[in-house]
Amino acid sequence: MEQAEQRARLLNYAYFYLKFRPRSKEELSRYLAKKLSRLGGPETLVDTVVSQLEQEGLVDDRSFIDWLVRSRSVCHPKGSFAIKGELRRFGVAQELVDAYFSRHPVNEQAGADRLLRARWCRLAGLPEPKRWQRAVALLVRRGFDFSVARQAYKNAVAFAKSQEKG
Repeated sequence: MEQAEQRARLLNYAYFYLKFRPRSKEELSRYLAKKLSRLGGPETLVDTVVSQLEQEGLVDDRSFIDWLVRSRSVCHPKGSFAIKGELRRFGVAQELVDAYFSRHPVNEQAGADRLLRARWCRLAGLPEPKRWQRAVALLVRRGFDFSVARQAYKNAVAFAKSQEKG
């Protein structure tokens, strides 16, 4: 198979892979390297394809960070710690992550409050110590700081009491 044909195939694989959601540069490179190992070709072809996609604006780590943070803040609330870990697993450079979070701080308290209110119906019937334990464990597993989890629990209890009165 000619190198131009391999390049075209890799581009098609990349377009298909990018169709579902944004990808980080490293994530796309790993995917294309795996595909190229099956096709058999020079490893520099992956870098060529990825740089072409960057020029087209389809692969950009900064926009990927923005997409992931918005996604994890709205749909599946997670704390900054968990989001940073997820970005690390996707292969985003630490400097980009640190720069993003210094410019765009995440409102963790709002996310923790929203998550705990959504799960409160499952916790409401439990005895107080067990409810506290499960609520805080849920929030800490999602990457929220303990102080944020503690405040979210207090807010959820106050919200539940206000709902009972009104």
